[in-house]
Amino acid sequence: MTEPLPADDPRHGTTNGYTNLRCRCERCCAAQTAYFRERGTGPYKHDRCPRCGWPKYAVAKLCRECRDAKREAPHGTEARYKRCHCDACRAAAAAGRRKRRHENPNVAVHNANGYANGCRCDECREGSRIRHAERRALGKR
Repeated sequence: MTEPLPADDPRHGTTNGYTNLRCRCERCCAAQTAYFRERGTGPYKHDRCPRCGWPKYAVAKLCRECRDAKREAPHGTEARYKRCHCDACRAAAAAGRRKRRHENPNVAVHNANGYANGCRCDECREGSRIRHAERRALGKR
């Protein structure tokens, strides 16, 4: 760590004093803030959101409110179910799960584990029922 600058040092009130010499006096902090504001960098970036015109973050394309509004999925979709559990969103999520389960059953063999892997045929249902009954008989849940 460097020694603090002496009070009479001519480098007080400069960005060099703040950045390189790590001086945090009021004059050096004010110089650093003025530098950032002048250049429009860091938290003082001059960019504006193209949708609403409010200042935006340096790396973002939109301000936070516009970004969140753009991400919001409409009601009645499977994506919206994470935030909303209305009847329309719940039905869409159930339909999506049902569709994926029937299109892509992850079952190589029909047995007691087939039901857990997404298969809903009679053989897998019966195998799952028997497996659970055996586990209950052994005292396992």
